[in-house]
Amino acid sequence: MSHWIFFEPAFEAENQDKFKKLVSSYELLKPGQYPRYHHNTHTNKGILWSSLDDRPMGCTVYGKMDKFNCSDYYPKYSDCLLNSHYMLVDLQTFLNCKEFYFNAVGNTAFVRPDTGDKAFTGSVISCNTTKHDLRRCIFEGMMDGLILIAPTQKIEEEYRFVVVEGKVITGSIYKTRKWGHLEFAEKEIKKGAVMEYAQDIVDNHWQPCKAYTMDVCLVGGHFKVLELNSFSHAGLYKSNIKKIVEAFN
Repeated sequence: MSHWIFFEPAFEAENQDKFKKLVSSYELLKPGQYPRYHHNTHTNKGILWSSLDDRPMGCTVYGKMDKFNCSDYYPKYSDCLLNSHYMLVDLQTFLNCKEFYFNAVGNTAFVRPDTGDKAFTGSVISCNTTKHDLRRCIFEGMMDGLILIAPTQKIEEEYRFVVVEGKVITGSIYKTRKWGHLEFAEKEIKKGAVMEYAQDIVDNHWQPCKAYTMDVCLVGGHFKVLELNSFSHAGLYKSNIKKIVEAFN
């Protein structure tokens, strides 16, 4: 069966009306046509259309979201994670006892949700931030559940790789440090040390599903795994779309 491979939050086949409204250019390809990539300017995400034969097109979502919870995959990647020294704690417990946790990590801390669907964006917070401001500015989209707390680190570059059936297919740099700050800088990665590192991690670690994305970062001259993400929910930056389509077909 052919596939729709899409990166906006994955919709089941019965929700096609909702799916059509989100996509700026909705078009079914005729059998035999080469897959196309449609970009949705409203969400800055893309949709890959693939129709390679005369059988009905199908809708495939890759990866169960719970496989991308930090509590699930962190123990399996502990030797190569950026945040290898971390704590998982209930959000309300952290808010009530934040001084205790800052004593463990320092004056600043990196926080992110445990879950892969990210109720809030991973952020660096200060020990001086009030409970009210944390709730209002950082944790606004999250009422309860686990959060990850880790010491802050100075990241030099960030990369995203697409992994399909145990092979790193393509990748893109998406952030680099300039003038003391991380800035967006998207460029396809075709080969080199960081791609070799990503493949080595894939070869020697547990795989969450058939297709997923892996973010890698450069810290102190060394590569580290930043996080794993569901393929169906991840942006691709400047990754090679053609290679991704070919990998699925």
